[in-house]
Amino acid sequence: MATANLKNRDINVKVGERIRFYRIRRKLGQVDIARELDISPSVISNLESGKAMVGIYTLLDIIRVLNIGIEDIFPEYTSYHADQEGEQGYLKLHTALRNYPDDQRDKIISDIAELMTDIHKAK
Repeated sequence: MATANLKNRDINVKVGERIRFYRIRRKLGQVDIARELDISPSVISNLESGKAMVGIYTLLDIIRVLNIGIEDIFPEYTSYHADQEGEQGYLKLHTALRNYPDDQRDKIISDIAELMTDIHKAK
């Protein structure tokens, strides 16, 4: 039983980190997402921190608001796409920065995402 709970917690944390990553990348605040979905910002905060499990309909709504695909939330369960390497790099960076204060981490991720977008446009 403890193993199942640990796995569920791990999934909640991964999904939450990915939601947070794409929200920041889209330059949206938790309040923006919450307002769009007509839910409390604390719900988004709890989902992003892995403290709460996201329901499938809420997850689909979040994906729609963030303008991403389900494969962005669950890349390990989808076929390989060339862009996923870059996305995985962003997610690894986000995880590595976990111990930074929220405002510093968000700024670093936003700056790197902007830089990567500029690089891709230049290609």
